[in-house]
Amino acid sequence: MKKIILLLTLMLVNASFVPAETLRFCVEYEEIKKERGELYQYSERYLGIKDVVLEDETVYVLTSIQLLSDSSLRNKPKNPIQKDRTERQKVQLIPIGEDALMAINTSKKAESVAKQIYRIREARIGVLSGEAEHAATNVSVVMKRLDQMEQDLASMFVGTTYITRHNKLVEYEVNDTCTTNNRDLLLRFSKFTGPVSSDDLSGEPVYLERTIQTELRPESSKKNAPLIPYITSSNICIFYNGQVMYNQRFEK
Repeated sequence: MKKIILLLTLMLVNASFVPAETLRFCVEYEEIKKERGELYQYSERYLGIKDVVLEDETVYVLTSIQLLSDSSLRNKPKNPIQKDRTERQKVQLIPIGEDALMAINTSKKAESVAKQIYRIREARIGVLSGEAEHAATNVSVVMKRLDQMEQDLASMFVGTTYITRHNKLVEYEVNDTCTTNNRDLLLRFSKFTGPVSSDDLSGEPVYLERTIQTELRPESSKKNAPLIPYITSSNICIFYNGQVMYNQRFEK
């Protein structure tokens, strides 16, 4: 009977010794969309580049998980995973030359675009050497424009990558399951769709692990009072694919 009481006491104390009974985590991840360039098959021939996008694809990468502060726990959402906030990097392509537009043969078009890239590189050298007409103006502005022009044209060979950054809010209810097993499933993450529900096996598990340090202390100040476990510290660690995404120790 005493063992049962001690176990229940430890579970109750353990469940309360966290920043809040409901933990909220900010899950940050990236949506990486790659688009193949229309001249990708000529990248090595005209630019000497082998590392190019060969197929259109979209993948998701989990970047970080952070525990939110207690002040953020006041208004609990109905859905544990909230609508994300997105930032997308976009590239505006500049018009290509008339020769390239009129080229019916793809190889001819690739050659024409490659020549424009080489002319841009020559112009950059001219700016740096002070020989160009606009070298007296703001060099950094000119160089930035030339870099952008080359990047836009080169994307027709190497492809384009768009990165969309997402923030998801995930709630975790502290319960006896984690107390007993020391590890619980926080969510699942799929490289094809991002965060998914815990029962969606298309995603890899993201585990939350809690480790506690205890010591036996008298239950009261009375003489010969029974000893009960008292938590001195607690540690929260989150794992994903063998990688530690979050690790924090809390002192009592």
